Amino acid sequence: MLRKLLTVSLLGLASLACLGLAAAPAHAATVTIEMHDDNTFNPPTIQAKAGDTIVFKNTGSVAHTATEKGLFDSGNMAGGASYQVQTDPAGFPPTLDYECIYHAALGMKGTITLAGATGAPPKAASPVPPPVSPSPSPLPANVAAKWWALTGKLPIGLRIFAPLALILFFLLVAMAGLGYLRALKKAKQA
Repeated sequence: MLRKLLTVSLLGLASLACLGLAAAPAHAATVTIEMHDDNTFNPPTIQAKAGDTIVFKNTGSVAHTATEKGLFDSGNMAGGASYQVQTDPAGFPPTLDYECIYHAALGMKGTITLAGATGAPPKAASPVPPPVSPSPSPLPANVAAKWWALTGKLPIGLRIFAPLALILFFLLVAMAGLGYLRALKKAKQA
């Protein structure tokens, strides 16, 4: 009797183990999104499953970021660098709108739809000034960032040459003022 009970128990455990192996979840997939020098994500829109790994790979030579405020931020990624995000069903919302913080104004944005994700979207943080592009600038970081933010919709020529024209104007006004002061000084001496 004891032997029969032990045999039935072992067979029951073996069948449960087999059922457990057959119902094991599939391995998470890896989805790659490339960043290009033309300031685009490729593909810009993807569908994945919660639990998948999203890999952002910079295939160009210009620095980019992969940022979904409140969820992930790759930081500055030079050409050839990659960054991966392990999605979590409870920690990620069903839709992720990510961007490159350097080139978002140029349209470098994308969307990830996560099937099975149940998390809430990230809460809006207090406004932070936009970051300065990794390209060198002779202006202090906050001035350059404010200028690029204010002129984001202007053509690049106006964004660069308008401040130069303004500087030249003030330089000419200063030179004219100095000329006037010299003329006054000569008039007093005469």
